Amino acid sequence: MKLNSDQLVYTHPGARKPILNGISLEVAPGRISALLGRNGSGKSTLVRLLSGYLKPDSGSVVLDGRPVADWSPAERVRRLAVVQQQVDIPLTDYTVRETVAMGLTGVSRLSGMLSPEQSDRLERTLEMLDLAPLGGRLCGSLSGGERQRVFTAAALVRSPGLLLLDEPTSAADPAVTRKTVSLLRRLASDVGILIVTHDLQLALDCAGYVMLLHDGRIAAAGDPADVLTPETLTPVYGCPFRRYECAGRPVILPE
Repeated sequence: MKLNSDQLVYTHPGARKPILNGISLEVAPGRISALLGRNGSGKSTLVRLLSGYLKPDSGSVVLDGRPVADWSPAERVRRLAVVQQQVDIPLTDYTVRETVAMGLTGVSRLSGMLSPEQSDRLERTLEMLDLAPLGGRLCGSLSGGERQRVFTAAALVRSPGLLLLDEPTSAADPAVTRKTVSLLRRLASDVGILIVTHDLQLALDCAGYVMLLHDGRIAAAGDPADVLTPETLTPVYGCPFRRYECAGRPVILPE
């Protein structure tokens, strides 16, 4: 299963020029890709275009050989899971287990009606993301990092072929970030993954392919070691960077 965009152009309503202008990329199993860029560069907008929630001005998005717009919402979410930074559900109304079950069934508070296979998948997903101890907690009582894990679990529980993650570790502590990296690496052989992130180190640690978004275009793309360099990052972010080696691991930091 693959997700491809070809020469996407998109302009926000009322804007004078496109925020995205000629974006082509591919998401496929076997590789974690990371998309980076400054605030307001259009990263989250691109996720919405790739997932079919926005229509481009021109260009195309193709999911598994068909235009993404041709899939019904139910068909699309079974193949393509999206975890956004903001999720518009009343968090105080649902427990962790109910929220993750919603990703499986599309309906809340039906955990007693799950098939044995669905119940097993639900419990395995909760365990995989260290959410089993929180199963009975209301989502509204969770920290930002915990909620992000819940929404990731709700996406993964239906075993999608493709996964788009918008800032998956933005509210996570270092231990959770490390577990997230480990999980994504395990999933990548079977699931095509695109991470949208500000975290340069996350991209270095887990992505096999990175893209830098700048002025509406992909300014650089390729192996993280080749793209995430001071020479490439400085004109994109407008500040100097320095790259270090720490115990054989590359680290890049703004000066």
